[in-house]
Amino acid sequence: MTPPNDEAIRDRAYAIWEREGRPQGRERDHWLQARWELSGEEAKAAAAPKPAAKARKPAAKARKPAAKARKPAAKVGRGAGRRKKPSK
Repeated sequence: MTPPNDEAIRDRAYAIWEREGRPQGRERDHWLQARWELSGEEAKAAAAPKPAAKARKPAAKARKPAAKARKPAAKVGRGAGRRKKPSK
């Protein structure tokens, strides 16, 4: 594996510099980050091809239907629990 060349690092560092809003005094940080990113890309490219993707997991089982709505709570306060007189 060969290290990335200076031109490639320079281009990547410039892109990083622009992406970060062109800050002053961060040249070394951008250079090192660019070199690290490029060397990582080369390592990935040099790696052996991965085996075919695994089959997806089967879809999740269907959920149970939602519980039935409950009856409203009993009245609280004056007249709670009293029966109305039947109308004539």
